Amino acid sequence: MSDKREALAWAGGAVGASLCAVGGTVLVSRGAGVGYLAVVVLTAPAAVYACTRAWRAVTSGDGAADDRRAAGEDGPDAASAPGSLSLKTAEAEVDALTRALGPEHPDTLACRDALVKVMEELGEWDIAATEMLMVARVRAQVLGNEHPETLANRHTAGLLMAAAQHFEQAEAMHRMVLEARSRVLGEEHPDTLSSRYNLARVLGVQGKLEEAEAENRTLYEVRRRMLGEEHPDTLAGRYDVARVLAVRRKLEEAEREHRAVLEARSRVLGEEHPDTRASRLELDVVRLAIRASALPTDESE
Repeated sequence: MSDKREALAWAGGAVGASLCAVGGTVLVSRGAGVGYLAVVVLTAPAAVYACTRAWRAVTSGDGAADDRRAAGEDGPDAASAPGSLSLKTAEAEVDALTRALGPEHPDTLACRDALVKVMEELGEWDIAATEMLMVARVRAQVLGNEHPETLANRHTAGLLMAAAQHFEQAEAMHRMVLEARSRVLGEEHPDTLSSRYNLARVLGVQGKLEEAEAENRTLYEVRRRMLGEEHPDTLAGRYDVARVLAVRRKLEEAEREHRAVLEARSRVLGEEHPDTRASRLELDVVRLAIRASALPTDESE
């Protein structure tokens, strides 16, 4: 097969067929971000183009029109579903690599990570969470139950569960990952802090405000100890504490915390920074609530 025909086969979206057709060695490389997927067929120089198309198809759905034409789906409804073709392309990529390298190969798992990213971008939260849990299960078998990559997959699954509004499941997942990361990585590791932050958010959404406040306070104290009192991340943690206090109707305490955060953000970030403006707004809302709570009630009503 000529280089041109190889490139056209890839551009047409026949990923699995192309892998079989071109032969040779297949190399899949991963970048720093989730969803980065580059496929290079070493026997075909023209497959550099295929590498670009595979990455674009997985991450943004570009080239979906070519995929539809290759699949014979140029009917009147074909143009309305570019995302579905991107998903099909990613699924074909996973199937091809599973056959070529096996289900436990790191590059097959990286491709499944990219498939989850496509599902996420399409808003398919439930199936994305299920796929992510399946990847986590394989990684647990290969790397261990508490390996950082296994825990990262479970953390992502928790985020997807929350996006799908399965908050109890998300809470359980974030608790499990937080406990494991605390043991394996330590309380101050960025991944551990991320798990604590997302657990606090899920608790807040469910109205478990006392627990949410406790997690936010822990997060704030760790950041203060690590980064300093006026680091932007520390101030963000204190801001979250103040917001939970306000929801719990601890208005005077919330007012003090918001005022302290506003003063620090004004110094560190500037008066017009979005975070400073958010603090100013929250402080105004809390002060209004304090004034409203001080008004006499009409006992005749």
